[in-house]
Amino acid sequence: MADAVTVTVEAEVDGPTLERFRSLYRRAFDPLRTLSAARQVLTDDEFSAEMVDPRVDKYVAWEDDEPVGLSTLTRELETVPWISPEYYRARFPQHAARDALFYLGFALADPGRRQLRAFAAMASAVVTTLSEAGGICGYDVCAYNRDEVRFADNLERFMKRQAPAVVNVVDSQTYYTVDLAAALDPSTSSAAG
Repeated sequence: MADAVTVTVEAEVDGPTLERFRSLYRRAFDPLRTLSAARQVLTDDEFSAEMVDPRVDKYVAWEDDEPVGLSTLTRELETVPWISPEYYRARFPQHAARDALFYLGFALADPGRRQLRAFAAMASAVVTTLSEAGGICGYDVCAYNRDEVRFADNLERFMKRQAPAVVNVVDSQTYYTVDLAAALDPSTSSAAG
């Protein structure tokens, strides 16, 4: 059927598909460089390494034999440089002991294609993996994607439609600035209007 979205799980993505996804990743994530205080964007080297790391499953959405979406999922929490694997293992020791502790690294879809269909197909495949394992899956969403894009709410609703799921916020980080110039000259303050 034309325009059907299918998903494959790949251990490695390389060659032309890697280059297509690197370009797609940049288009999807580069805006977050100025929209999030935490670094949200992998370097080219980090991205390439993740794409060929067999410990990270790549859920690839395909439409008309073209890759249109990519999500990463791993049981090897050490492959996710921005999290503390020990945090998750300490909170979910039974899941960790039976290799049912996962982390969803990122998800993206080509904005020029049927984005929602690609996301839905990838999320469905990920939920199937998690359900079959009786797993716990961690993921993170920056404030911009949470509040403006509503990604966390939409993902939660989708997961709950696919399988019995309980979503909990387990931690948060708040970034602050201190403006010392404001004490000297209030007109220079970032809070001055």
